[in-house]
Amino acid sequence: MAKVSICIPAYNNEQSVRRLLESIERQKFKDYEVVITDDSDGEGIRKLAEEKGYIKYYKNKTALGAAANWNAAIGKSSGEYVKIMHHDDWFTDADSLQNFVDMLEQHPEAGMAFSGSRQEEEGRSYERFIAAEDAALIERDYRNLFLGNTIGAPSGTIVRRSVLENPVQENGQGDKSKKEGIAYDKNLTWLVDMDYYMNILKHNSRFVYTEKPLVSIGISKEQLTETCKDDKALHAFEYGYVYQKYQLGDCGECRRKLIRLLADAGKSREEAQTYGITEKEYTEEKRRKLLSKCRWKLMHLADKESIFLLLLLVFIFSLLPILGLSAVNHATGDDLGYGIYTHAAWRDTHSLWEVMKASGKTIRQYYYGWQGTWLSVFFFSLQPEVFSPKAYVIVPFLMLGLWLGSTWILSHYLLVKKAGFSRACFGSLYLLFAMAGIQFVPSTRSAIFWYNGTAHYIIPYAIALTGIYFYLKFIDGEKKKRSYICLSLCMAMLGGVNYQAALMAPVIMVLLALCQWKNKEKRTRAVYCIFPLLLEMAGLIVSMTAPGNKVRGGEEFGFSVSAAVGTVLSCFVRGIVQAVEYIKEHPLLLLLFAAAAVIVWYSAKEEGEKGKYPLPGLFAVLSYCVYCAVFAPEIYAGVEVSGGVYNMNYYMFLFMVFSDIIYITGAVQQQVHWLLRWKNKRALSGDSASETVRAEETERREKRETVFFFGSAVLAVLFLFLFKGDIKTTATYQSIEYIKSGQAADYKAQMEYQLSVLLDDNVKDVVLPALNDNQGPLMHMPITDNPDGWTNINTKMFYNKDSVVSVSKEVWDEIQGMD
Repeated sequence: MAKVSICIPAYNNEQSVRRLLESIERQKFKDYEVVITDDSDGEGIRKLAEEKGYIKYYKNKTALGAAANWNAAIGKSSGEYVKIMHHDDWFTDADSLQNFVDMLEQHPEAGMAFSGSRQEEEGRSYERFIAAEDAALIERDYRNLFLGNTIGAPSGTIVRRSVLENPVQENGQGDKSKKEGIAYDKNLTWLVDMDYYMNILKHNSRFVYTEKPLVSIGISKEQLTETCKDDKALHAFEYGYVYQKYQLGDCGECRRKLIRLLADAGKSREEAQTYGITEKEYTEEKRRKLLSKCRWKLMHLADKESIFLLLLLVFIFSLLPILGLSAVNHATGDDLGYGIYTHAAWRDTHSLWEVMKASGKTIRQYYYGWQGTWLSVFFFSLQPEVFSPKAYVIVPFLMLGLWLGSTWILSHYLLVKKAGFSRACFGSLYLLFAMAGIQFVPSTRSAIFWYNGTAHYIIPYAIALTGIYFYLKFIDGEKKKRSYICLSLCMAMLGGVNYQAALMAPVIMVLLALCQWKNKEKRTRAVYCIFPLLLEMAGLIVSMTAPGNKVRGGEEFGFSVSAAVGTVLSCFVRGIVQAVEYIKEHPLLLLLFAAAAVIVWYSAKEEGEKGKYPLPGLFAVLSYCVYCAVFAPEIYAGVEVSGGVYNMNYYMFLFMVFSDIIYITGAVQQQVHWLLRWKNKRALSGDSASETVRAEETERREKRETVFFFGSAVLAVLFLFLFKGDIKTTATYQSIEYIKSGQAADYKAQMEYQLSVLLDDNVKDVVLPALNDNQGPLMHMPITDNPDGWTNINTKMFYNKDSVVSVSKEVWDEIQGMD
């Protein structure tokens, strides 16, 4: 007689049976017999058995069904130990069977032994084993298996035949009710293995187990267990059957589980009463289930994908009025002045090469006569109306695209690729940042509509963020050659733009290098980035030594050590003052910040410990330093600055706040996650490891989250109501008001008339009606009654006129009347 009977209840799937047999043949332990009982409708298993030779094969005359076929296989066997193996499972390694046998040999008091397993699904593999706490629960009371089959699949078990054939009560007396021994219950499908284990442990509570994955469990959608797992009616019936079979009415947790299952399956009170469940108990569970279902549906409506889609819709609709003003937008003042030479070149030659030469002429003129930011002047000279009087319409699209695109590139790399945020959570954070950046920007003109202002700040902003992105990619070793070339190009360009962008990029790069200094490879790559920094420095030297700077800033404009020290100290004070002013002016920013914190909290919760957030306090200090650094050029220069400067300050404020929200919230969530895991680990040492207690804890957590979520929503609505006046300061509201008032249409009509006159080659001395510069969110430098005024001269030279002046409405009406 063999020591071990390996029983295989087969049903088709010849390839899986072959894999199982091959794993058996590899076993070092050889004292076994293999018994196959075949429920198949073909001859494949028979032929395989005949091919192997050593197999005891039995073809069932009619298909017995799962449990009966399992029993048939065991009934045809004779070994001291019974080891059932389902046809889609197999032994993990050559020592598996030996380990099973050793467990029973070394523990003669144990009636059964079981192991961990390796679950093999399509596309993934993972290990499963019983926790020590759950094993202790089963050992204390076998009925705890009713709360969850923690033992696992039958292929992971081995049983003494003596226990199956001669079951003995715990008092040592024979079990007369078990004349035919212990077998798989043919009345069950889903819980057949759990019932089998409970039956064994009822008569012999001793068992032994190992966490080693001695068997591999093949999982597919075609398996019986997979087709049954979502059948609530089947679950209710089988759990009720087992509940009555083992008389579990005195087990409170078993009772509560059955009540939940019956409620899930929609069973009536009368059906519940057949299990001894009172009407009060069942009614209470039905009420709780209804509330839980409603709560789930409400929370499902507010899941991360839904929130992202809602924010996306709000964002898109908020942009429509802003972009709608693009048709009204026109070049003015400085746009025309910087485009004089390039416009003439394009008008006369339609040659891009001639335009580039004219751009160089413009750079030289302003380098010696007004400012040294050579790349900004290059951009200025290419304003859209240089090429077409209708081309200025692209300015809002171009500048918003650059701002949104560069912000997306950098933040996506940091949050999705490096921090592991889901795309939906990242998308929501990005949209909150974008709405804060667009709607509450200090100067909408210099951020969206005025080409000259945006070219000097938005384009450098985009270059700086793109440069930081390539810096990170190079440091991380991704496409190093291309990343290094792009980084060098970006840094070289930053040497010729506004000083805020030129300062922002290297400061952030240096801080990032310090944060990763412990990593030898990244430290080496960071050192290589000295060359791109030197390129920017060379460009800055060219820019800062321009003779035109003294024309603009005065003869005393230059570098001073004392002024530099004073500037640094002033930056930190200005940073605090300005941050407070932002919040006072736009309290709705707090609402956007709070929403970002909630999104990060739940995203970090999902990620668990994937994201690392070391030293959050130091991170907050460093982010504040970067934010304060952008005030340095403005404070040091001590001159009046344009709206673009205030915009850059504001953008860095948003970067600081959102970075701190993400990092600090993630760090706090990480600590909370660790504490809860530690607390749960301690709690699992007792009865609280049961499924019911876990379910109750899950329910309490869901209630807390629901209350928090909807409480937050109510507070958000209340906050929005209290500060609804702040909505009127948004770029969208201002654009809508500008359109609704008719001012946009009036401005468009007047500008179109003005352009028609300026484009008329027959008119050399242009007289136009006066147009005020109060044009809502748009930028307009009006032509005045002084022919030597700045805008007048620029307009005259741009359109090749002899003179350009404006007259008051009264005078204009008189002129029109005379005509």
